[in-house]
Amino acid sequence: VRAALTRARWAGTDSVSDPIGNARRYCPSACREYLLGALAVRAGDAVAAQRAIRVLEAARPATAHEAERARYQAFALRARLAQRAGDPARALALLEKGWPDRTLPQFSAYETYAFAPERMLRAELLRALGRDREALGWYATVDEDLGASIAWQAPSHLARAELCERLGDRRGAALHYARFVRLWAGADPESRPAVDRARARLRALGG
Repeated sequence: VRAALTRARWAGTDSVSDPIGNARRYCPSACREYLLGALAVRAGDAVAAQRAIRVLEAARPATAHEAERARYQAFALRARLAQRAGDPARALALLEKGWPDRTLPQFSAYETYAFAPERMLRAELLRALGRDREALGWYATVDEDLGASIAWQAPSHLARAELCERLGDRRGAALHYARFVRLWAGADPESRPAVDRARARLRALGG
């Protein structure tokens, strides 16, 4: 994936009149740098991730939207590095510090900037810090749209089921386990153990 993204055709600016249509034909420069940085973190390549951060920080965007996006993305990559290093408290602080104060129009136009992975990251960090009820709220945000968030809906339901069960909310836990099982009923072999465990918990809860 990293190699394909590196080879992708790109543009020097992200100021396009039709971001959805144009996104099908090329990967905007900031989009590509951020995604390459996120992939580098997942691959354990801190050097490449830091490079992506430097590129984003050195950018001189032409619009307020692009400037806010680049600032946010640099903080998000730092947060991912901190999470990878086993420091969820620092990761959350970085993510919160960089979070945009308001939603700019093009954030909803590019699916890449709809925050779905970052909303999940924020929920996971809150969960790791024992802030379960706050985590539930952030996990719930992935149900708000039908764009990039679709990929996160099943994992979100599983996480909420486990949190509800831990908080003593048996009804909520059963609801989210059932939704997770339904969404991943045809899961790939490597994901089936998670589905089997969810089914077992659902039966234990009387669902």
